[in-house]
Amino acid sequence: MNRSRFWVIADVMTNPATQAEFTELRSFRQQAYELFFKRRDSFFELIDAIIQTPNAHSFAELSLAWACTRKWHSLYKAIAEVSYDKDELDSLCLEQIPNTEVIHFAIDVMSVRRMRSETLTQRLYCHGAKREVGGKAVIIGLPYSIVAFSTMRGSSFAPSVNIRRIKPQEKAVEVAVEQGKLVRLLDAVRDGLASGA
Repeated sequence: MNRSRFWVIADVMTNPATQAEFTELRSFRQQAYELFFKRRDSFFELIDAIIQTPNAHSFAELSLAWACTRKWHSLYKAIAEVSYDKDELDSLCLEQIPNTEVIHFAIDVMSVRRMRSETLTQRLYCHGAKREVGGKAVIIGLPYSIVAFSTMRGSSFAPSVNIRRIKPQEKAVEVAVEQGKLVRLLDAVRDGLASGA
């Protein structure tokens, strides 16, 4: 067994706070798993492989992660054929926001570079740190609008609770407004539950 994995497991077994967080994470994963349908086992293995090997350059490399029990072509099928209940998954992710503290939200756009993916449809010119287009801070890729939250102002730890790809016909502000409505809806539901409505 990998030495660093051993210490993580040992910490989970002996630290009550870590045990509680681990139990909560396991519960979240199980609830999310139930919202996926076809190819969900391979898809969850793919997610774990991405977490374990963030610098992998191919499905073949991802399939070498210790979480993968399948061959690399199963990962292709997982991406192509997986289906899930999007609305329920959105709700599950938003439910992870604590409701006992002041929460600070941030919405930002992040672009994933796809300069060399010429057959990928819906690529856009996006703002980026690289200078790929005309020597300017512009890249070719796919933009995503991300909602994150933090319980402490100025904290660098801000988990994402909603991510939407911005399509060519959409404006980033429009997508952000829709995401903001989801967060407000969650807030309204919680207020209704707290007041007994």
